[in-house]
Parts: sequence; C-alpha cells; structure tokens
Amino acid sequence: MSHDDETLLVRDLMRRTADELPALPDLTPEAVRLGRRRRTRLRTAAFAGVAGAAAACVAALPLPGPWAGEPGGAAPAAPAHAVPSRGPGTTQSGQLQEFQQRTAATLGATLGGRLGTIQPEADRADRYRAAGGVGADTFLVVITVRPAYSDPPRCVDIPEKHSRCASVTLPDGTVGAFRTEPMDGGPLTGVSFTHAHEGSEVELAVHPDHAVGLVPPITVEQLAEAAEDARLLTALRRAAGSPLFEEGRSDG
Repeated sequence: MSHDDETLLVRDLMRRTADELPALPDLTPEAVRLGRRRRTRLRTAAFAGVAGAAAACVAALPLPGPWAGEPGGAAPAAPAHAVPSRGPGTTQSGQLQEFQQRTAATLGATLGGRLGTIQPEADRADRYRAAGGVGADTFLVVITVRPAYSDPPRCVDIPEKHSRCASVTLPDGTVGAFRTEPMDGGPLTGVSFTHAHEGSEVELAVHPDHAVGLVPPITVEQLAEAAEDARLLTALRRAAGSPLFEEGRSDG
C-alpha cells in the first residue's frame, strides 16, 4: 500500500469515528450561531487593528515635497516663540542709553567749543569720543567714580612726573582739583577735573591722542572755566548717583 493510500485510510477512519460520536450537549444551535458571530467580530477587529497599524506606519514615513530641503526630508519644526527679555539687562540698557545721551549733550554744550562733537562709546557710560574740534583730532573723554578719600580732593604738584595741580573753588562752593599730567602710561599729557560729592570722588579726564601724538586742545584753565557751568557739575553728579557706575565705585 502506498503512502497516499494509507493517508486516505486514516482520514476515512477518523471521519467515521467522529460521525458515530453523539453531539456535545452544550453546543446548541444557538451556541453555534454565537460562536460564528464572535469569530466574525474578531476577524473585523483584527482587520481594523492591522489597517490602523499600517496607517500609523505610513504616517511615520518621511514625506518628500516642499516641507523638506530634499526628497525624504522631515517636516521642519514650528519656530519657537521668542519671549522678550524682562530681566535687569533690558532696564540697564535703557538707563545706559538715556545716561549716554544726556551726558554727551552736556559735554558737547560745555566742552564742544574746544573738543568738537562728543559722542558716547557703545555700551559704555564712562567713555566718550570728541572729534572735529581744534586740530580735528579724536580725544577720549572719561568719567570715573570712586570712593572719596578726602574732601576736597588732594591736590599737589609732582614735578618728577610732570604733574601739575590747581585747586579751584567753583561758584557753588565746590572745590575742584584741576590737573595736567601724563596719561595712559605714555609721555603725552591730558587734563582732568576731580571733585568730591556725597562720599564719591568724580573725575572728568580728557586724554591725549596717542595715535597721532597730540595732547588735547584744552588747558586746565579752560577746563576750570567749563566746570563753572552748573550743567557740567550736574552731569558729573548724576554719574556719582547712577547704578551704571557701581562697579567703578566699588573698585576704587
């Protein structure tokens, strides 16, 4: 007997045996119908799950087109919303600009006749550039605030350093020290005016132009005349009370 014949014989014996067995008592026609309904629902749910998973996979694939720089590129992320800064830096910047504008205007009104147009340096409350005055050169104007060690400021000549100082009492009673001395570590001299105000020593200095080797076109006598203008004293005292000069004041 061949292998196929043996297989057919076994299947026929199994079918006959099954036909002779009584039906199971719990598989009523109603139970059969319920079982078929459950199988149908399971097939539908399984199909829906497979379809959903396929859709999710398709959606996850990178799409070509205008959203990407090149075919297959991912869509760009939405730009983050820029939140304007509200920290102390913003307030400090506003204070700096206002201080620079007012101080430059005052320096121009009181010293501009000798030094020319005076403009603030960027992001600096203490430094200004004077240009277009006598000789048409550029000179640095610096305001310094530091703790006052004496009132009025000490004023002495130092001949070996080529430093001269004159003590002058201004119309409002302020005593100022007006100096001519070498500045910035070089041989060229500049002029300065120092006075004490509410525990601080405020200095206004006009530096030489080292690049071209010229001293500023203003003498201590002319600087003293400018200091008699109340507007200049007011500007310097505004610096003494400004938080923009706190670091210089603490450094001494």
